[in-house]
Amino acid sequence: MKQKYKQKQKRKQQNAIGMTKWISEITEIYVFVILLVYPVFYNNNFIDIVRSKLAFFKVVTFIYVAIASVCMAAEWLEKRKKGIVFEKPASFSEALRKIPKDYLFVGIFIAAIFLSTLLSDYRAESFLGSQGRRLGAMVMLLYLFIYLVPGKYLNFRRPLLWAFLISNTLIILLGIQHFWGVDILHMYDNLAGHQHAMFISTIGNINVNAGYLCLILPAVMVLFWICEEKKMKIIYGIFLVLGFYEGFSTISDSFFLGIGVAFLVLFWFSCKEHQKMLRFLEVYALFFVSCFLMQVTYLIGLWSGCDSVFFTVYQNLGVPQLITSWPALAVEAVLLAGLYFLIYKANKHGKSFPYLMIRRVLYILLAVLFAAAVVIVIVANCKAEDAWTGSLAVLNRLQLRDSFGNNRGYIWKRAMITYKEFPWYQKLFGYGLNCFGQSVNEVYGEEMVRLYEGVFIDAHNEFIQFLVTTGIVGVIGYFGIFFSSVVYYGKRAAKSPILVMGIASLLGYLSQAMVNNPQTFITPSVFLFLGIVKCLSRKYEQQEEQHGAKCQ
Repeated sequence: MKQKYKQKQKRKQQNAIGMTKWISEITEIYVFVILLVYPVFYNNNFIDIVRSKLAFFKVVTFIYVAIASVCMAAEWLEKRKKGIVFEKPASFSEALRKIPKDYLFVGIFIAAIFLSTLLSDYRAESFLGSQGRRLGAMVMLLYLFIYLVPGKYLNFRRPLLWAFLISNTLIILLGIQHFWGVDILHMYDNLAGHQHAMFISTIGNINVNAGYLCLILPAVMVLFWICEEKKMKIIYGIFLVLGFYEGFSTISDSFFLGIGVAFLVLFWFSCKEHQKMLRFLEVYALFFVSCFLMQVTYLIGLWSGCDSVFFTVYQNLGVPQLITSWPALAVEAVLLAGLYFLIYKANKHGKSFPYLMIRRVLYILLAVLFAAAVVIVIVANCKAEDAWTGSLAVLNRLQLRDSFGNNRGYIWKRAMITYKEFPWYQKLFGYGLNCFGQSVNEVYGEEMVRLYEGVFIDAHNEFIQFLVTTGIVGVIGYFGIFFSSVVYYGKRAAKSPILVMGIASLLGYLSQAMVNNPQTFITPSVFLFLGIVKCLSRKYEQQEEQHGAKCQ
């Protein structure tokens, strides 16, 4: 009887698709507009890009929130009218277990958003976010909405993929032009000369642009990796070559941090069988092509006397110069060709490799080296600057100095000192969203003006940013959303490889986020991406349910 009742309720739910279909279609339209228009939208060139981009996002999203909320309310009434009831859990603990882990962290983060605002000395600024980065409580709640609702209702179809590829191709091409001093849209006309090397393409700041690439390029890397359609594989390949090239154009070392982690993720899932490893080598070959093109065009730029601001700065950058140097390219070419030939032959003749052992040894070694490096850095910073002597004097070089990372060291240390001085409730819930500048500048404002002729309005580190603004509770909620999603995708990636996209992109983004800041240019895209991948994982769950029903 109980089984028949459940089947009857399920049939009622399947019939109650009227408003659900409406929400799905409205969500698809909204996601299409955001994917196609938001990344390339700007007004009044770079001068007004933060305000205008956020204004566009707010207008479109508020319309979507209003329509979707009405439709969801109507959907609930429709289901109730049809007598659809949901099985009540036997206990609170059972109910808790049934809630997806990322939803629990969303709830924690929402609580931190409201409490940090209520406890802030700048409640209006914390909620509205009218200054600086404009990441107040109101827009953070909008970001959560465009994660949760599309995650539940979106039906991801091919037009959305084309919207993503078209808009981001335009961004990448524009960034490459800016690198070479070509400004067809005259976006630099109202900027002072010393500001030209700070902004690129329609994403804005160079570091934000690098972070944005660390979000979108790993997604396309995975699409290329799993693609069986020749035409789409060519399109993804061209996109990646241009995207990696623009990564060099951002003149931001954080790009290599995020993309490096994305490659490590992809290697992890590739190190299982010959075919996947061959695909991984193909993806890396695209990065190699970008490095080669950058080196060739760099030499042409030197020969032709290019005086672009970006090109001039690029000449003094250590990491990209090392990666694209001829010796590095020669070594990479030999390794790529050798490994591809070896694995191809092994695959052809049916010979196996101990992939799992190779993966285990390599990643254990990397984990040990990383842990050792962290311990050494912590030990080096246990003493005052330059206090180490004798054979341990080398540790002085590993100390976090104010000048580290374009003065990131200065603001990181001041931010943590400020946080330590907070009362207990602000340690838990923070000083208020978008109020990082107010919290630090109260004590160090004059010193900053004296040293840097200006004040810091963010931490240039997402962990420290949310620790100061939303406290320990906010950090648990915010990062819990990301890491719980990564764990979920990791458990299901073997049967649904497209979910590797969520792991590579999120970990790539979070890696560069340790030296960069959340921004109105990129944070909406991060949460929308979360919603899209959740939509894809929902399809996987539905397929599992259908498969289970057939087995029964």
